[in-house]
Amino acid sequence: MLRRVLPSGWRARLQRQVDGLRKWAGLYGSGRPTRDPADATRFFIGPLRVHPEFAYIELDIEVRLTWDQTRDYIGSKLYFRTDPRHAYAEAACIFFWLRANGRSERLRLVLPAAALASGWLALRLDALPLTTGAAELRACRLVAAEARTRRSSAPLCCTR
Repeated sequence: MLRRVLPSGWRARLQRQVDGLRKWAGLYGSGRPTRDPADATRFFIGPLRVHPEFAYIELDIEVRLTWDQTRDYIGSKLYFRTDPRHAYAEAACIFFWLRANGRSERLRLVLPAAALASGWLALRLDALPLTTGAAELRACRLVAAEARTRRSSAPLCCTR
């Protein structure tokens, strides 16, 4: 079908782009959140296609901490990368605090400018980096600036 519609030069160009996307997806899994087998409070998301109208990363997360565990909670981290050749780094990290314990919380974080420029994004969420406890990532999605939600319509943190 592609042979009839596209000239040969365009077909090869399109095939290289598709192969690159397959390689990216093969290296980092699907767009659905996956839990790290070594750490139950760490999740991997991506790769995600970033469109120009997107402005926020929306997380629906629940953490469960005992009273003793809450004193060790210093915050949560969302690492991002836009190139599959680079590792997750502290320089590409969004730091934020979760306010609800034992119930679901929806957060909107500002989408990094680097993700908008590259068009692709892979995420790693460390919900409880230095704390023992339980975390459940119910949803992670990219949303447009004009999208409204019941709980929050403004970003709750900024990038470091």
